[in-house]
Amino acid sequence: MNQNAYDIVIPVAPNSINEIVSFGSQFSDIRSLKKKWERIAMHYLQELIDSEDLPECFTGIIGVRFFIYFEKYRKRDGDNYYLMCKGIIDSMVELGLVEDDNSKIVKFDGIRCYVDKERPRVVVKIIEYLNNNDEPYSGIKQDRREVRGFRTGFQAELEDQARNTSDETESVSEEESLDRSRIGID
Repeated sequence: MNQNAYDIVIPVAPNSINEIVSFGSQFSDIRSLKKKWERIAMHYLQELIDSEDLPECFTGIIGVRFFIYFEKYRKRDGDNYYLMCKGIIDSMVELGLVEDDNSKIVKFDGIRCYVDKERPRVVVKIIEYLNNNDEPYSGIKQDRREVRGFRTGFQAELEDQARNTSDETESVSEEESLDRSRIGID
């Protein structure tokens, strides 16, 4: 099975839902946080569509994984940033990138948190699954065994990136390189 991979970079680190909830917020405050991320994502998604770095529409199944890079190191719960993810995915629906955000079309593969003091940001990794004819994978039952989960595709891609990084920068063992890429050290 073939894949197309896309990275959406949003140069803003998100607020945790705890920052809102801990100040005795109302439901409208939580909703406004989601809407804020919809607006932010719409801007960057539209730029990528206009520059043809992102297709106007995904017609098959896509996998989505979020990488959040914070300016400062501290313990963080990835699930506190789910509203940001929801806002971004909802903006993809509103722009027509995906037909719907149900679990048969959008495979959510979680949130990863890292530190980058120089460039806090959110990176949305999108994998569009294609069948053997390079057509969008639509989830037909006989093809389902070819997509044994979104995680497998990402794991292979991360391992490839780790190998390329170690080849280009320094001579490190492959196992050490994979460990370094998993914790965000390049």
